[in-house]
Amino acid sequence: ASPAATGRGAGASGATIRGLALIVGAVLVGIVLLRATDPSPTFASTDRGPVVTPDTDGSTEATEAPGDGTTAPTAEEGEEDTTTTDPDGGRAEVQVVVTNAADGVAGLAGRVSAEVEEAGFTDVDAVDADVAAPASVVYFAPGFEDAAAEVAELLDPVPDVAALPDPAPATSGDLSEAEVVVFATADLDG
Repeated sequence: ASPAATGRGAGASGATIRGLALIVGAVLVGIVLLRATDPSPTFASTDRGPVVTPDTDGSTEATEAPGDGTTAPTAEEGEEDTTTTDPDGGRAEVQVVVTNAADGVAGLAGRVSAEVEEAGFTDVDAVDADVAAPASVVYFAPGFEDAAAEVAELLDPVPDVAALPDPAPATSGDLSEAEVVVFATADLDG
């Protein structure tokens, strides 16, 4: 007798479908649990805060940062924007740390530091990152968004600008007093 004649064919295919659905469900639950509990092995948090993109007219505009679903507040018309260096160029007072975050590119932090110093930033240190970064980025401490955007504009290609994550990425130097931190990767070697 065939399985259809005995009534087992329909039950067997239903059990197969239920079994496959159970496996797919278990895989999806596993993925969700891994993403929720496994920290990313990157050099810094993926929640970098608001990303500030320098405009060609010298102003900056906050855009949505990856992973946080928010945008940075911007000064409304008539409100004073207090997140700038002094209008006279205060570059000499801004502490900048340039970090070589490129694998196998010796001296990159020193070369980028020289570019930043030539533009008038005189308090510039060069250090090495403990872990290579996937892309160049200029981080800023609270109140130094505009200074970070100015530093980013000096570099080619212009890297993203974002709030300095807490905890700060690990480097061979001390970032506790840094106001602008450049993580330079191989794209800036040229």
